[in-house]
Amino acid sequence: MPYTVAMRGSIIQETLAGFDCSLYLPPAYKESKQSYPVIYLLGGKDLSHIMTILEKTMAAEPKPGQCKEAIIVGIETQVPERDYTPWEAEALSSKSRPFTGKADHFLYILETQIKTFIDKNYRTMRDIEYTSIAGYSLAGLTALYALYTTDFALTYASVSGSLWFPKWDDFIKKHKLRQMSEDGVIKVYISLGERETNASDKLKSKVAERTQGTVKVLKEQVASLGQDESDIFFEYNKGGHWEDIPERTAKALAHLLAVEE
Repeated sequence: MPYTVAMRGSIIQETLAGFDCSLYLPPAYKESKQSYPVIYLLGGKDLSHIMTILEKTMAAEPKPGQCKEAIIVGIETQVPERDYTPWEAEALSSKSRPFTGKADHFLYILETQIKTFIDKNYRTMRDIEYTSIAGYSLAGLTALYALYTTDFALTYASVSGSLWFPKWDDFIKKHKLRQMSEDGVIKVYISLGERETNASDKLKSKVAERTQGTVKVLKEQVASLGQDESDIFFEYNKGGHWEDIPERTAKALAHLLAVEE
């Protein structure tokens, strides 16, 4: 569906550490002196489309300021099977690439080079409480992997995340959440398409079971930290894996930016 409302914010293209990045700045960025929280959107293709939808959502909120404005950094990779997988795994078919498991290296680059550049050159709120990581599909898997292996973000979103990935359920049961903050709590948004279990691949067809299992484990883990289980939020979207990606992503970003009552 075409969107006739023009995006009010602006998008800047940057190449950072070899990755093509799209940087969204809120409408008031140029005129104001305030600093903004940052969401790092892994695999942030079609960022202008996503942000047009998000701006429309924010404008429709019943109360002014119900959603915080933020800087959004979309990060593209040419090899998601490398950068958005936590460990090696076999290819799903003879027509696809094997998973080479370099997410640790990617997240290191994200934290030490990309985030460092963004914080140095733009008005960001740099602390963990104001930093989020989000992603779709394999990028959604890596967003949750960062929850266990990094300590520079406090909120996360996995949209139709590839939580069918081999050994993922074993990993989260054996590892503890890494993020600790005196001033904030871990919050996670997870969504899945209702028809994603219709995938022909045996592993992918288990995505609903694995996703529900991840939600259950995360609720238990945040509860052990003294948080409320409602800090882990899950919802279904209509359709299969590749449907309404910008809309689903914008919905996740709006959840991360929602202002609590």
